[in-house]
Formats: sequence, structure tokens, C-alpha cells
Amino acid sequence: MSRCPKSWSLLATKVVVSKYFYGELNTPERETSVRQLVHRISRTMADWGIADGYFSKADGEIFYDELTWLCLNQYGAFNSPVWFNVGCSMNTASAKNSGRGNWFYNHTTRQVERATTQYEYPQGSACFIQSVQDNMEDIMRLARSEAMLFKYGSGTGTD
Repeated sequence: MSRCPKSWSLLATKVVVSKYFYGELNTPERETSVRQLVHRISRTMADWGIADGYFSKADGEIFYDELTWLCLNQYGAFNSPVWFNVGCSMNTASAKNSGRGNWFYNHTTRQVERATTQYEYPQGSACFIQSVQDNMEDIMRLARSEAMLFKYGSGTGTD
């Protein structure tokens, strides 16, 4: 049974439950409430802000509370890749055993690296504009790149 705020419309409830709850169906890992979903994202973003020095611990908690309130009361909503990906590495076996993830810049090594799982550096952008040259090799590179972006819930456009 899924739990959503009573003030939410039936459509909003159906979309969130069918699309954005994380975890395999009929397993204990599956999110069952909007509270869990919003906590996953708000907690992750607040923790990132604290870790990266944007907030003190106290200000990070205020940010968490305010972001949670905005989401629960539908004053703001994230794009689909955020709902799909952010915070999914929190205490879930399937996230830890997922396929390799996105590329990221490692500030310690000063190198571009690939994440060992798809949720370490989650994709939160909804749309990517990509270029393509008029040759088969580049067209195939574009196809692979588009497939990987679609895998994490984003869309692409090509210039």
C-alpha cells in the first residue's frame, strides 16, 4: 500500500507511485510513501550541501526541512531524473550492485573518472544537447551516448 498526502490529486499520486518510487516491486527495498521518496532526495541534497561547504550542519537541516516542505506541499517539484536517481545509493543493495555510472570529475585526483555504480554521481539533468558529425563513427557514438542518457531518465536533442 502506497502512502501519499491526502491533499494530492489522484493523478499526482498515480504518477509518483508508478514512476518515482525506488526499488524493485514487492521487495522490502521498495519505497512505499511520498515521505520516503522526498526524504531520499531532500536528505541527499542537504548532505551534499553540507559536505561541499555550502551550509553549516544547522543550515543544512533548515535546507532539508524547507526542501521537504516544498515538495510535500507541491510548491516545487524536481524533473524526472532527480526523482529517479538522487539518493538511491542510500542503504540499498541493488544500488550498490548496479552497473557502472556516469563520468565525473574527481577533485582529489584531478581526473575524469567513471563511477563504479550508477547512483554514486546521479544524473539529475533532464535534457542534453549533443552534436554529431556526418560520418558513421560519430553517428554510432551519438546512438550510444543517447542510450546511456535515456537509461538514467533524461532526454537528448541533437545539433
